[in-house]
Amino acid sequence: MLQIRIHGRGGQGGKTAAEILATGAIRSDKYAKSFPEFGPERTGAPVQYYTKISNEEIKSNQPIIDPDVVVVLDDTLIGLVNFTDGLKEKGILVFNSSMPEEKIKENFGKYKIFVVDATKISFDLFQKNLPNVPMLGSILKATNVLDLDTIKEEVKEKFSFLPEDILEKNIKALEKGYNQIHPIK
Repeated sequence: MLQIRIHGRGGQGGKTAAEILATGAIRSDKYAKSFPEFGPERTGAPVQYYTKISNEEIKSNQPIIDPDVVVVLDDTLIGLVNFTDGLKEKGILVFNSSMPEEKIKENFGKYKIFVVDATKISFDLFQKNLPNVPMLGSILKATNVLDLDTIKEEVKEKFSFLPEDILEKNIKALEKGYNQIHPIK
């Protein structure tokens, strides 16, 4: 089972990203569960979301305490949230960040680190900080867990209520996140 924990702030679309991953997995004939962990937080408060993907039935509804992958939607959480807590020794850390890569590596070098500036992608396309869709593309590239075309279909379905131009921008954001993510050596 692949266990993914997503850290972000309320309003950045982390819950939606976790749900799209899960429904994409189900569309790909896998088993999946996705759920948030938050209380009475408000927009901007730290939150986390979980997605479990497996080839076998998933019986546990427990939060993920030992993730294979940790996704950080907002690098301002560094120092505020211990998002590497429980991350497996050879775990994957997927960062949305414009910080110098040396700084990220200095703090998190024992993990396999991937970085993308999903905030820039979001601002370029939407003029807002909505890093969730570009980060979905980045998660796919970093983990190879699901096919990009499958998640494109999920994004189209999830956002089918949006005007066509905004829907197309979401697909472009997904592709940019996929194409711009890169490992830190």
